[in-house]
Amino acid sequence: MIGGSNALIILSFMVDKSLRIQSNFFLLNLSISDFFIGTVSLPFYMVNFVLHGKWILGRAICKLWVVLDYVLFQSSLYNIVLISYDRFLSVTRAASYRAEQSRTKPAFIKMVAVWSLAFLLYGPMIISWEYVAGYTNIPDGECNPEFFYIRYYRFGSVTVDVFIPLAAILYFDLSIYCNIRARTRNKAMQTATTSAKKEKKSSFKQAENDLGTHGSSSVSSNTDTCKTIRKLNFINSSIRKIRLIEY
Repeated sequence: MIGGSNALIILSFMVDKSLRIQSNFFLLNLSISDFFIGTVSLPFYMVNFVLHGKWILGRAICKLWVVLDYVLFQSSLYNIVLISYDRFLSVTRAASYRAEQSRTKPAFIKMVAVWSLAFLLYGPMIISWEYVAGYTNIPDGECNPEFFYIRYYRFGSVTVDVFIPLAAILYFDLSIYCNIRARTRNKAMQTATTSAKKEKKSSFKQAENDLGTHGSSSVSSNTDTCKTIRKLNFINSSIRKIRLIEY
């Protein structure tokens, strides 16, 4: 199911050329990593550990599978970080972001960087550990990297695999939220200021009309004029409060 849904995304990207913009390339990269997780990583796990309860395919295939599993997992996670960073740029630097959407070279560089980082982080260590150390500590029937059985390596692995990417994603998402909230607040203040100014102008016109039409001979006219002046004073105080909030 995972492989099939991601295969459809990859196929649609190949068929529809209008989808080939910079931001969509990162979604394509995520779909590629998830596709191989569903078609390579999970089937080997299911066959060995679910059906047989242990690894039965030998050490060489075990090492190859571990490398692929770690690389695919890391690339999938880093692609999510990259997508969050891309959304962050689309909100905080909207003008330059839209101008670069037609450029595909920067997107390809970032995609290759994700896969390179995912491999360099664990790949060489998994492949060369037993040759450098001169021994292997993996029990029979299991298939894990050698550092999986060393506590401080596992702690470092969890930090790099989970906490650092999660912190980056939270930072980008919270920055997007704060930026949108600040824009909404500024827009609301501008709208309130514009409305208050328009109401002030209309009140001045009404006051001028009242004074020009009725003069000072009528008590009711004087009463209306006083009300209009009080209304103008209230509007002026409201505008001053809005300006204080803006500062």
